[in-house]
Amino acid sequence: MNKQELTAMLQKHGIKVVAGKVKTSDLKGVLAVQKAEAGKSLYKTTIVIWSEDSAENMTLEDIGREADSGSMYASSVKSKLIKSPEKDQDWDGTEFFESPF
Repeated sequence: MNKQELTAMLQKHGIKVVAGKVKTSDLKGVLAVQKAEAGKSLYKTTIVIWSEDSAENMTLEDIGREADSGSMYASSVKSKLIKSPEKDQDWDGTEFFESPF
């Protein structure tokens, strides 16, 4: 996140940025929002797809398309609620939700 994006994010949350500086006391609200976002539960979905060839170098979109067309076979889907995704071994830290952080 560059300085401009950070300034815009802070201003969006009502934090005044004057000459690139912010009062520490003004950050309490932002930190509370960030803490709440970090504690968000997410579903982890595992899909088993069978194929004659390795799919390691394929995109997820291509694998899904192949399973849908019949050249690969999706045999099962399981979803599990993960209360702390950031602690899961498969979580890569990607933020894919609309979030200011």
